[in-house]
Order: sequence, then structure tokens, then C-alpha cells
Amino acid sequence: MRRWAALLAVAFVVSSGAWAKKPKGPPPPPPEVQAAYERFSSAYQAYFDAAKTADAYEVQQRVWELGSDGTPFQERLDALKAEKDQADEAMLTVNAAVGTAVQANDAKAIDAQTEALAATTAGLAPLGEKVAALGAEVEAAIASQPATIAMADLAAVDALKLQRIFAKAGWAKEGAGVGGMRSSGYAYENFDVEKGGKVLNVYVIRPDPTADGTGGMPPKDVAARAEAGTVFRYDPATDCYVEIRVKDGASAADAKALLEQVVTP
Repeated sequence: MRRWAALLAVAFVVSSGAWAKKPKGPPPPPPEVQAAYERFSSAYQAYFDAAKTADAYEVQQRVWELGSDGTPFQERLDALKAEKDQADEAMLTVNAAVGTAVQANDAKAIDAQTEALAATTAGLAPLGEKVAALGAEVEAAIASQPATIAMADLAAVDALKLQRIFAKAGWAKEGAGVGGMRSSGYAYENFDVEKGGKVLNVYVIRPDPTADGTGGMPPKDVAARAEAGTVFRYDPATDCYVEIRVKDGASAADAKALLEQVVTP
């Protein structure tokens, strides 16, 4: 955010021509300096436009949606983001040098920095193509997410991927986060899903060797104490438990149908 604040500040200076609008003080720069600064202003605008195509914000959001499946994409995306950061740093260095050149009425120095900025801008086009290509791969990975999961595989799936599986099955709630805790050697996670105005809650318990502390009930005990009508599955082999809870506008029949649709024995 600070980087873009700096970029916008530069944009304001470039667009307003604040250095040339002071009613009092030193006289305006010579015509050749003003002309050089206008060329820099155009070059800066070109950089700003090109920088938008190389921005990786949207791709980053989609990579996060993949959870652990997004790790290989994240490594490549981090490299591209580093390239973009280097370009922004070069632009800020140029801007500072131009400010010094303006103060010195040095048109040649301004033009030299404008050429340097143009070279940096030229590197943004291939960078933007790489970001777009990686984004396409991420979208393909999201599209290929399965719409079902076996109980035997539940232990190896994080909650974000599980959300994607339910979403692929047609059940997703916009803005729904993952709640829960880690304790007693298990991860206890839950999230809401929605379809046609009906809201259900997916509750999962799976082994997590990194979960310290006490207080959590083992999945087998949760299953044993489940009340009549509870829609759930428990797999002793993997020690995993999944339950579909009824919420707004939904019924036990909806919960049962969703469990049978998405979670296979």
C-alpha cells in the first residue's frame, strides 16, 4: 500500500505540474526544462498504465483459494511479484533523480531519466504476460478441483480445498471464512455453504499432529455421542469425522443429500 501511495503521489505531481504553478518564488524553469519534464510526465503515465497489467493482486487471491494446492503457484508468483517490486523501485529512483534535475534546470538529465524509465516500462509487458499466463494456470487448477471427496482422503485436505470441493458441487457462500480450533491432536474446522437461499454448515474433525493442548473430543467420541438425526460420517481407519449441520432455510434432508453428494464412504 505504501508503494502505491508513493506512486499516486508521483502521479499527482506529474499531472498537476505543481512545480510550475507557484504564484511566488523562483521563476519557472526554462522552456527546454519544461519540455523535458512534459516528456517525463508522458513516460511516467506510460509506466503507470503498464504497471497495471503486471499487477498480481487478483492472481494472488485465486492462489490462496487453492490452499496447499496453490503452493507451487505461490512460489512462481512470488518471483513475478519480486520483479514488479524491482521495477517500482527503479521508477521511484528515476523520479527522485528527475526532481533533482528539475531543481538544477538540467533538461539533458531529465531526458536521460525519461529514457531509463522507458526501459523499465518496456520490461513490464513481458512481466504482465507471465502474470496472465500464471493466472490462466491457476484458473485451470481451480476448475479441475473435484466435486467429491472420499473419507479416506479427508485427513490430507485442508479446509480451503474442502471449500473448493463443496463449491464445485454447487454449494458456496460468498465471504464465508473457516472457523475452528486445533487441540488434542485434531483440527476442528467448519464453514458455511449456501445454495438457493439454503445455508448449511460443514463441520470436520481430522487428525493434526501439530495440534497441542487438551479439550478437544476425539472424532470417535463425537460420532458415538451424535444425537438421532445428526447427518454425519465417521471413518475409523482415518479417524476423520464430517457432519453437515442445518442452518438458515435448509432441512435435514438437504444436509443428508449434500453429504451423500460430496463425501463418499
